[in-house]
Amino acid sequence: MLLKIENFKKQYQLFLGDAATELKELGISVEGVIQVSLSTNLITALQKAAADRLEEIRGVLDPETADSVAARIAQKELSLAAARAKLDAPNREYQGYLAGEADWTARRAAIIGDKNTVGTYGYFEAHLKDLDEVPARLTAATERRTAKAKEIYAAIESLVTLYKTLYRPVQDFIEHHPLAKQGLQLDFKVSIVEAGFEAGFFDLISQAKKKSFWGVEEGRQALKELVEKTEWNSSESVLSFLNQILDRLSRDYRQPKRPQISLPDQLKKEMSVTALYDFLFSFVYLRPKYHLLWGGRDLDELSPGERGTVLLLFYLLVDSNNIPLVIDQPEENLDNQTVFNILVPATKEARARRQIIIVTHNPNLAVVCDVDQVMYAHLDKQAGNKVTYTSGGIENPVVNHKIIDVLEGTRPAFDNRGSKYQAT
Repeated sequence: MLLKIENFKKQYQLFLGDAATELKELGISVEGVIQVSLSTNLITALQKAAADRLEEIRGVLDPETADSVAARIAQKELSLAAARAKLDAPNREYQGYLAGEADWTARRAAIIGDKNTVGTYGYFEAHLKDLDEVPARLTAATERRTAKAKEIYAAIESLVTLYKTLYRPVQDFIEHHPLAKQGLQLDFKVSIVEAGFEAGFFDLISQAKKKSFWGVEEGRQALKELVEKTEWNSSESVLSFLNQILDRLSRDYRQPKRPQISLPDQLKKEMSVTALYDFLFSFVYLRPKYHLLWGGRDLDELSPGERGTVLLLFYLLVDSNNIPLVIDQPEENLDNQTVFNILVPATKEARARRQIIIVTHNPNLAVVCDVDQVMYAHLDKQAGNKVTYTSGGIENPVVNHKIIDVLEGTRPAFDNRGSKYQAT
């Protein structure tokens, strides 16, 4: 209220100032027209009385003031709390016991846990029980792995059987044809061979680790000895080979006592044990291969001339077609004895069922085969490379003379060689 009165007083003073100017022009004093009386004494007295009463009340409510109402209330509350404490002690103790029991139960449950909570008693207990079962489970897993490996190996063997079925006509021919079996000594077989095991194995195993396969040369030699002793056509031998590999990956064979070693530690970076087992037991390094043998030697071991001869033998003896067969200089890279003992008998037999045309400079093929017709070709370079042909049987005097000149090197050369050979 005092603030309102003070505001009014200020507005009144402003009004008097404005009014005094206007009334002065009229010759009238402002005090003669307007008079206002203001007094705040009563209000001020009330304010002082209220302040005194407030201070008195604060003294009564101050707990620090002796014998005040607040001090007496605080004292009574302390007395009440002490009385309650005496009455509630058993209950509080019981509640404390319940809280402690709940905490103990929770901690016990956390310690015991279950088989799925890592780090708890239940987890370790379950795993300890599992450890007791590990040997039996490992044995069962190994048996399943062996069975599956045998299935894969049997699938490879089925391919061998398929190869044998496909090449059965060749085998039958070799077995029942006297010339192929005895004179030519041809043989055919299909077998399972190893290809790429070493490369695949060392793609997984590090030779920098000082274990059974440590060292570039030493490790490869150790593996080579195992590979060479394995009979790849036997599933038992192959599985024995794999068991030896795993044994060397679990024990250090470089040391006399062969201590246990960790298999994962021997793998190359980013390679896994699963990848190793997949490689070993999937048999990706085994494949069926057919072998054509001549005189006990594999086709890969024969000279180019000998391989060509084998191919010719198949065309002459095995091929069932009756269309004409043209052969250009089959005697290349072959000695005359081979030509006489092998190509001549095969050619004589083939001519009974198909026409054989041979381009040759070898008298064994042209004469000993007793050909039906000989065709002699002559190139006259002086006449612009003019080519002329003379044909006829061996008994034809002209053809006979050409055979002696071209294939035998003329009659004097033929007689000269003959006179120098000792009769046996």
